[in-house]
Amino acid sequence: MKRKLILTALLTPFFIASWSYATNLPNEIVLNYSGPYGIPATMKFTHNDSNYTIDTTVAIPFNKMQFSIKGKIQNNQLLPTEYIVYRSGKTYSSALIDYNKKTITYGKLPTRKEDKLIQNTQDLFSVAWQMSLNQGLPNKNTQTTDGKKLYQLPELQQTPSIEHRINGKKENSIYFKGGEGDRRLEVGLATDQYFIPSVIVYYDKGTRYELTLRKATIKKS
Repeated sequence: MKRKLILTALLTPFFIASWSYATNLPNEIVLNYSGPYGIPATMKFTHNDSNYTIDTTVAIPFNKMQFSIKGKIQNNQLLPTEYIVYRSGKTYSSALIDYNKKTITYGKLPTRKEDKLIQNTQDLFSVAWQMSLNQGLPNKNTQTTDGKKLYQLPELQQTPSIEHRINGKKENSIYFKGGEGDRRLEVGLATDQYFIPSVIVYYDKGTRYELTLRKATIKKS
């Protein structure tokens, strides 16, 4: 039985929800992507009524990258508390969020910096899953972190839907893109698969990196 993440109109210290419907999202979803140059990537999203995790591995030869996210769920808002990037098994960068102190500590290790936490701060993967919960655009005025720095999330616009194959079947995804230069972002959401992130595209130092979903394993509880 799927657990429901209820969308309300309650005011929280960091977020005002504006929806009044409920979205069903299975408690465990494992996604297999084709990454840059065909490199395989796996993402596992799990949640219960109050917490979530996202574990992503990109199997780059000789430099495997892992992204580990832990966070809370409040009023259908994903609130990351810990974002850690590993390269070849070693911690590369991280962002730790303290909602009581309203601070975020981040940086490429061993350098660390502490800033005041602003409304709607998420990592890129949490943004993608927030869009899944929203079944569309991310929350407004979202600040993102890659563990090294903080960025303002570009304003995304819906573009024509795309068609690709998931689990060997043709699927449609609504598509969003926006931003300029390295601050560009593109996200696709598979409409017949709980609006899970089917495409994630970001840019770094002028290079385009794309994760395209090929297989989804959805476990219902």
